[in-house]
Amino acid sequence: MSPQANSSTDVPFSKQFYVKRGHRWVTIPTTPGPQGLRGPAGATGPQGPTGPAGIQGDAGAQGLTGDTGLTGDTGATGATGATGAAGADGADGADGGIWYTGSGAPIPGSPYAAGDMYLRTNGYVYSYDGLGWFFQMDITGPTGATGATGATGATGAAGADGVVAKGTSFPGSPSDGDQYIRTDHGGERYQYESATTSWLSTTLFTIQYGRRSSTATNTDLLFSEGNCNASHGPRFPWTVRVTGASMAWKTTITTGALRVQKNGTTIDSINIGGSVLYASNMTLNTTGIDFAVGDYLQCRVEALTANISDPTGVVYYRRKAT
Repeated sequence: MSPQANSSTDVPFSKQFYVKRGHRWVTIPTTPGPQGLRGPAGATGPQGPTGPAGIQGDAGAQGLTGDTGLTGDTGATGATGATGAAGADGADGADGGIWYTGSGAPIPGSPYAAGDMYLRTNGYVYSYDGLGWFFQMDITGPTGATGATGATGATGAAGADGVVAKGTSFPGSPSDGDQYIRTDHGGERYQYESATTSWLSTTLFTIQYGRRSSTATNTDLLFSEGNCNASHGPRFPWTVRVTGASMAWKTTITTGALRVQKNGTTIDSINIGGSVLYASNMTLNTTGIDFAVGDYLQCRVEALTANISDPTGVVYYRRKAT
């Protein structure tokens, strides 16, 4: 096809090329020249539509463990679980001290042991340390409000004869257990003992003896009462009946004895020995030993195989009326 005569621009339509000369087109030989240089890449065209999904590939290898994440918020409290089975019983605890009761003040010695307690009927509480009783407290509470008057009870049977009246001399033909108050003895109350035909005070008196630290054999124990003879022990200002004695000490010894003496003569003994902390009692000649006004009472340790620590002795007596 030849180019139009009125065209002013060279436009290729085939492999034949023309050039305009005047008012007509002249054919140009078409021998190709050498290959030209590659032109620059054209701009990227718009993205085509997404193709269909391909087949899923094989699973990849396990990746490395990532860092621990932050602690999440505390979850709500779960429901309470069922109660577990009961545990085994625990071992028995150590035995505690024993409580004793009585109307009078407690006396040291057997069967008491360190840690025991004593409740007196007047509300006084005492503790025992292995050597003696010590007052702890008075547990008597305040007096309560007066209660309502009760109904009158039935008349009781006639009682036995009571205490003999007060006076300055004892009545004749008393019975065992009769009591009498001697106004000339400061209101002292006495009780008749038919076995020895004696009037003895109902009050039990004590004399305490002792020494601190180590004590050798054949040593007098010191005393702490009035009316004393410094060489031989306390002298009695009235007639008395010595009814018993007790002793306590520390450290172990094989043998020894506590001698209770009247005017320097031994009237009874307590054999001691064998324990680190020990106490022993004795009753003097079953019914006791009488001491006249001016007689002195002495306690001493004898026949010891070794020194003993902190020996203490207590002698008990009652006033005897004459």
